[in-house]
Amino acid sequence: MSEQHEMVRRAIAAGLRQATPPPNARTFNVPAVRPGDPQGLRYARAALRSECDELAATGQGGRNEKLNTAAWKMGRYVGAGLIDEPEVIDALWSAARTAGLGDTEIARTVTRAAHDGTTTPKEVHLEPVDDIAPAYVLEPSTDVAAGPDDAEQPERRTWAPIDLGPVLDGTYQPPEAGLLVRDDSHGLLYPAHIHWFHGESESGKSWVAQITAARTLVDGGRVLYIDHESSASEVVGRLLSLGVPATAIRDRFDYVQPEVAALREAETYAELLSRSYEFAVVDGVTEALVLNMAKSVDNDEIAAWMRVVPRAIARYTGAAVVCIDHVAKGEESRGRFAIGGQHKMAGVDGAAYVVEPAEPLGKGMRGVLVLRIAKDRPGAIRPHCGKWRKSDRTQEAARVIVDSTRAGQTLVTIEPPEQDNGGGFKPTALMERVSRFIEDHPMASQRMILTAVTGKDEYVKAAIEHLIYDGYVTRSTVGSATVHQSVKPYRERGDTDFDGDSDDDHEKAG
Repeated sequence: MSEQHEMVRRAIAAGLRQATPPPNARTFNVPAVRPGDPQGLRYARAALRSECDELAATGQGGRNEKLNTAAWKMGRYVGAGLIDEPEVIDALWSAARTAGLGDTEIARTVTRAAHDGTTTPKEVHLEPVDDIAPAYVLEPSTDVAAGPDDAEQPERRTWAPIDLGPVLDGTYQPPEAGLLVRDDSHGLLYPAHIHWFHGESESGKSWVAQITAARTLVDGGRVLYIDHESSASEVVGRLLSLGVPATAIRDRFDYVQPEVAALREAETYAELLSRSYEFAVVDGVTEALVLNMAKSVDNDEIAAWMRVVPRAIARYTGAAVVCIDHVAKGEESRGRFAIGGQHKMAGVDGAAYVVEPAEPLGKGMRGVLVLRIAKDRPGAIRPHCGKWRKSDRTQEAARVIVDSTRAGQTLVTIEPPEQDNGGGFKPTALMERVSRFIEDHPMASQRMILTAVTGKDEYVKAAIEHLIYDGYVTRSTVGSATVHQSVKPYRERGDTDFDGDSDDDHEKAG
């Protein structure tokens, strides 16, 4: 090692030993464990990876202060005997160079605020707090998820080449969607993959997840439900109304309401990851990110959280994981994405769905939810979906009929999308006229529409159904009346019928 490199190592070591925090450093504690405790080493290594990731990503103007803060924080772990000093020095040095700092500047930065004197006590009895080791740096593969039987197993090296034999010899089987099966036997969720349900508030996202959970339990599978938004009584009440026996819920339904990040309760989380599930739900992505100190608009933090929570659950338990999220308020800027960073969509390795209510849900009501597929990474679902919608690049994947008209009982059917591939016409001109009338007359009944819009009744009715099917109009029940409301205007824009004839020709022929 050169003399300059040795100087840098000594400087970082001095920075680790400083007894007072640098300016603007946040106060934090270290875990209440004794030196040599494996759990303490996990915390310290997780914190080190977090500090190094942040340092490496810090640009000019903040990297010196970040290095100084990182050295002070990691010094608390070194002083407590939770991690060896050389490991910390090497990691911080590498991260600082990645951030663009030269060796001389690194040495000058960490020695400027260093002090000789006492180090942190060897045994610290303080409760852990969130910024000890954020959950997004958790790697369950070797530390958290390893059980007693895994102690002697060699660590899997993720940079080692993967055996491609099964792919080359034809024995590899691509994933098939086996959950949330439609009435035509086509599934919508892949095992051991991450999926996304997003939609407006009260759009029925959680209902679809709970219907999937109920079917899984009835079929004898296990379900993990991580709930950040609802309550056990509401979720279990729905499962019971969907026909799940209480014994199945008691024996094979694990319901969790976390109040802290996964790493704060690493052993408990590891126990969940050691189990096998067919289906898992993370209900309330925004709240889940808050617990993990991740911002909904920060793609790096979203990616890190997805690696730790949904991806770890899918990988280690084998579950088809569904994350439930919201969409942006502005319909024009919403597209096919959930609210926040685009990595929510990019990180999905299964399928993502927009959930749209065609008819509202409620006690004593028959509701209809439309699932529109926005992403299908494996590609096995899209071929069985409906027509492509250019406005948001989605296809209808299913219609979920939720019939709660019977007290204490909810009946569900999952219908395939209607296939309109040339068998009939699409009355685009009538659709525009109907749309304009509903826009001007909210809560219009079908009778009002048929009276006001000229044309044969069967074509006007077809126009109404197409508008509902394509998401321009909703139909709901108010008292004893069935009414229609505009979701967004429909304009013909030169569209033609599927058989090549214009709508006016149909009207004249009628």
